[in-house]
Amino acid sequence: PVGLPSDDSQLAFWTLEQLLEDGGVVPDHLARKFTEQQIFGIGSTVKAFLRSYKDQGLPWEQSGQPSAGNGALMRIAPVLIPHLRQPSAELWADAALAGMVTHNDRASNACCVAFVHILWECLRLKQAPEPTWWVNTFVSRARELEGDTSYSSRNQALPYEGPLWQLVDREVRQALQQNRSTLEACERWHSGAYLLETMPCVLYILARYGDNPDESIVRAVNDT
Repeated sequence: PVGLPSDDSQLAFWTLEQLLEDGGVVPDHLARKFTEQQIFGIGSTVKAFLRSYKDQGLPWEQSGQPSAGNGALMRIAPVLIPHLRQPSAELWADAALAGMVTHNDRASNACCVAFVHILWECLRLKQAPEPTWWVNTFVSRARELEGDTSYSSRNQALPYEGPLWQLVDREVRQALQQNRSTLEACERWHSGAYLLETMPCVLYILARYGDNPDESIVRAVNDT
């Protein structure tokens, strides 16, 4: 409803609040935080997590769902915050654990860690990188973490079966080579909550407009 936050905003801010309270990722505390208030626009995977963790009383490590939806990725950015003053390799474990609370899936885990890696690398940049940097940096991390998984495209016009990182690698590079608009590109692979759709959209918008935050947001809102 108008005037209420999205689940994206709620879960990201609750993640940040819990991280600041604990000084880092404590998965059980994070899981409990997600159960304390109503979530607006809640997705099916988080609903299933709540049933497992809150209603059935399962521990957090058994409550994460085998889902390649974007619900973990959309809230993962705050994981960086506790590591800013004391950089540590524990950041990558925190990114995986924070995502696994609700989405315990190889593609989701890989996307969360690879995207946090992108954000971490961006902190060192003096200017926006070359367009292919975004996909190169993502694939270099996601490929090792996801491995040889098999996911299927939901778009009949774009048949695909294989690991997420491979689809991203192929499609985003091709869209850049052909200089497609973000609308054309996102319509090609669709732009739903499935990570095989979300991740190419995110990376392509950043590749095209990573030097222009305002335009990036406008394109994300209007073209996906």
